[in-house]
Amino acid sequence: MRPPLSYIPLLPITLSFIVGIIIADIEVHPIGLILVATIATFLFFKRKAIVSICLMALAIGWINMLIQTPASLSQSLQETEYHYNGTIISTTESETSRHLIIKVNQIDSVFETNFHCKLTLPSMYPVINPGDDVSFLAKLQSPKNNHDLPDEWDMENFLYYQGITATAYIQPEQITIIGENNGLLWHIRRLQSYIVSLLGASPLSDETTEFLTATIVGDDSLLLAETRQEFSTSGLAHILALSGLHVGLIAIIIAIILLPLSIMGYNRTRLIITIILLWGYAVMTGLTPSVTRAAIMTTLYIIGIIIQRRHSSINALCFAALIILLFSPLQLYSAGFQLSFAAVLAILLFANRINPVNRKHHIGYYITSLACVSMSATLGTALISAYYFHSFPVYFLIANILVIFMLPVI
Repeated sequence: MRPPLSYIPLLPITLSFIVGIIIADIEVHPIGLILVATIATFLFFKRKAIVSICLMALAIGWINMLIQTPASLSQSLQETEYHYNGTIISTTESETSRHLIIKVNQIDSVFETNFHCKLTLPSMYPVINPGDDVSFLAKLQSPKNNHDLPDEWDMENFLYYQGITATAYIQPEQITIIGENNGLLWHIRRLQSYIVSLLGASPLSDETTEFLTATIVGDDSLLLAETRQEFSTSGLAHILALSGLHVGLIAIIIAIILLPLSIMGYNRTRLIITIILLWGYAVMTGLTPSVTRAAIMTTLYIIGIIIQRRHSSINALCFAALIILLFSPLQLYSAGFQLSFAAVLAILLFANRINPVNRKHHIGYYITSLACVSMSATLGTALISAYYFHSFPVYFLIANILVIFMLPVI
């Protein structure tokens, strides 16, 4: 592999993996998979290693998508009420109801199954947290859109790309907590609900509580539609969704707290603790694509410092994409995944190139970098934002420069 690809060897592999996911999603006949694997094997023995590896990555992406594509809800389950057992994956609240994402594992305590469903309850009780095992009575339905206008949100696809293939509306008395998972990861995950409760019980105004809940723990379910629209119009919608910016601020806070370790000569220990705490934060906020991407890239960067090796940001970005898509290939079609990776790729490609100030002028370069990063990220995500949200903020640059200085203090 020749430069510049030799500096970013994961790029062709990642692109091939993504092509494999797309081919599987458009339901190309499986005979094509056999053909790709055969050609890859033949080229490998012909010492065409790069092409062979890319074709194998395509085949792995194809297979991975076929394995993890959620099956449709059977018609028999949609016609009758059953008792289901499962584990709560996440909970969100709105002004009038609560939404539970459940990984279902049993039907009538007899039949083993494995799918995700979304339950809506018109009450905040009983108190249910991530990791709780529950039993509920429901007549499940496949998600369906009820579109009155052509630009309305496509809820069916939105749920499908989260792996959710069933929904139901139930009353509080139809669901019962039957157990609790006490593993470390579930304890960390429950911290999100605990912090939301603390903020809700604080003397802060409702608007402040909603903003902090969204920007600290990633729960934006309480935000009013008007608030979302205001942030979107001003080009600040990314502030409400956890991203690399938030992870970076968390990393800075951790670095400041752990500074005494570095002063005492335990810099490697400080870096390892930083990695652990960042991943704890990622787990607490639900391992969303943007936070997971930032955590993976930061981890690779820190490991490079520890082992004293050169670090390629684009290579790290590709590695993050591979890891996320390996565990959840449907994330490729989520707005969060697309916006996060498009923004970072645009920053890596253009931010330094469009900066008019020389690096020798540290203060001036830093100030103009804020504008260049904001401009690169916004322009890099312009088409995606226009597709999903039907708008483009015209004064994003001014708004983002101001917020970059304010957000760390907030």
